[in-house]
Amino acid sequence: MDYSGKIGLIIGPVFSGKTSELIRIINRYSYASKKCLIIKFSEESETTKKTFKTHSGYPYQALATDDLSRVVEQVKGNQIIGIDDGQFFPQIADFAEDLANQGKVVYIAALDGTFERKPFDCITQLIPRCESVVKLSSVCKFCSEESSFSKRLTNDKQIKLLGGLDKYISVCRREYFKVCCERTENHKNNINNEKENKNKNKNKNKNQNKNQNQNNKNKNKNKINFENKKKSFQKEKNTAEYTYEGHIQLILGPMFGGKSSELIRRTRRYSFANKKCTVIKFARDIRYSVDKCCTHDKVMMDAVPCTGKLFEVEDKVKDHDVIGIDEGQFFEDVVEFSEHMANLGKIVIVASLDGTFERKPFGRVLELVSKAEKVIKLNAICMVTYKDAAFSKRISQEKEVQVIGGSDKYIAVSREGYFKN
Repeated sequence: MDYSGKIGLIIGPVFSGKTSELIRIINRYSYASKKCLIIKFSEESETTKKTFKTHSGYPYQALATDDLSRVVEQVKGNQIIGIDDGQFFPQIADFAEDLANQGKVVYIAALDGTFERKPFDCITQLIPRCESVVKLSSVCKFCSEESSFSKRLTNDKQIKLLGGLDKYISVCRREYFKVCCERTENHKNNINNEKENKNKNKNKNKNQNKNQNQNNKNKNKNKINFENKKKSFQKEKNTAEYTYEGHIQLILGPMFGGKSSELIRRTRRYSFANKKCTVIKFARDIRYSVDKCCTHDKVMMDAVPCTGKLFEVEDKVKDHDVIGIDEGQFFEDVVEFSEHMANLGKIVIVASLDGTFERKPFGRVLELVSKAEKVIKLNAICMVTYKDAAFSKRISQEKEVQVIGGSDKYIAVSREGYFKN
């Protein structure tokens, strides 16, 4: 193992050009006379080379398989590996890691979330092991603005459902929640009404009291369903004020990657445009200040301290247009709070470590990847090899995950710096 390889992850909704970007990157290496191979998920059990097409009709050759363990031999002679539809390979994280540690360059194109905007677990496990992560956007089917989410048109419930325009559309936050959900709900209601009408015709001659009891049950059931929909993130939250006009920006990276600096930079840009801005900081981090968001080089911005649950400071920040959250990995309700604020029309910017010192997902913050409009992973400079650093390495002896510290406890490292002492 020489650990000189790397992993790049290209994520996004349907029709965002993930495969096209993967092909573009692989072609650049092939022009430099590197031996390249693209692997694509196929539901067929046979592993064979085939010609596929992107949604725009561009043809490309790829090795089709439903199991990455079947292509180990074919991969060996290649230097650059592209993997398409990465979300469908459960072992993608270990497979890509092994190749990168052998010195191969691996690029993976994958959906970041399901049609319900839930993360694919294998992609969540992969992100802390990647050198780079970028989320592409598509164009909303309804409003023609940038879109970051995939909406399924059919009533199929299984997660793995291959398809194009016949099964999916790409939508923005507003259309996902308001238009598409209404249309989907109307479609389901029509189906339910048809079933109810058929049942009524069959049960015409049954006892009226039984029918009345059944109707009452249905009404109660519908009432419960309605109430459950209203209580999206907290039981007592009223979603009537939701405009769905906001969005979430997620800034990931290792220690000393400039995440807080980027958070402050973005927030100040909005303030120059006369937007009312605020930042929430983790209250236990008092290395530089009690009530300010601080970078390692002492750039500061006023902040609202929060102990662990962001909803505790909602009243202090809800009147702002832009809400920054520093050290997002420490807040257990960062997903629900960010979604709640974005749905209220706020711009939410979250800066967070993407992985622990063991390169495992940190807290719940990576659940935001499938719910955020913009995602980027920053790099630091490796303090061992002086190459780009994507990982944090703990140099102190603590074993618990949540240990606050700076250069006294952590260094930023490249893949080689992480694995080699």
